[in-house]
Amino acid sequence: RFTTRLDYMSGESPATDNLHFLISKDFSGVYDAESIAAANWIDLSSACTFAKEGEDNISSGELSVNDWLDGDEDVFFALKYENESTWKNRWVVRAITVDAITPSGVKNKVAKMTTMDWQYVNVSGKAVWGGSGQLLINPALGDANEDWAISKSFERGSMKIGPDTGESLSGTGTKTYTFKAAGSYTVVVDYFDGKQWRQANCSVTVKEA
Repeated sequence: RFTTRLDYMSGESPATDNLHFLISKDFSGVYDAESIAAANWIDLSSACTFAKEGEDNISSGELSVNDWLDGDEDVFFALKYENESTWKNRWVVRAITVDAITPSGVKNKVAKMTTMDWQYVNVSGKAVWGGSGQLLINPALGDANEDWAISKSFERGSMKIGPDTGESLSGTGTKTYTFKAAGSYTVVVDYFDGKQWRQANCSVTVKEA
């Protein structure tokens, strides 16, 4: 999720259409125009809400990358800006948050704008993304532009927190297990009572701290 601001727009074209939010699981991590073109990008812009002229701090909504990607491949996030030669505008994109979500819906922050290591690629034109706690674009009037801001890669396995799969705590003495996700679990204990092996179990409900 993130927020947007559209400072101004001029010209006859629908300038609000020139901001795109995309994800890729096969981007090479080489931040140049050739590598961008070679990757498969999924444009999620239609699932976002972007600001209109003069609006600020407009929430994009919450998007789950699992709705568009299969498997646990690394994922890159990207903001793409395109501009025609007869009009201009300036977007400010800020407050991006990447969360891991537990089965009970609790969000655990994985990254925010300043920790996503954005790299800026000027594919064409004079405009280029810049960042200082927030991202913004300063387009040049009269130029056709295509410019990208692409994050570092994120391991999708670390972005979702599923139920604990369990592990064996063998041996003697006090045993401690720290649950990673809220939920209802069955704890099974195998023990020797001096004559034979027995098994006992109990239900445990783990709540978010």
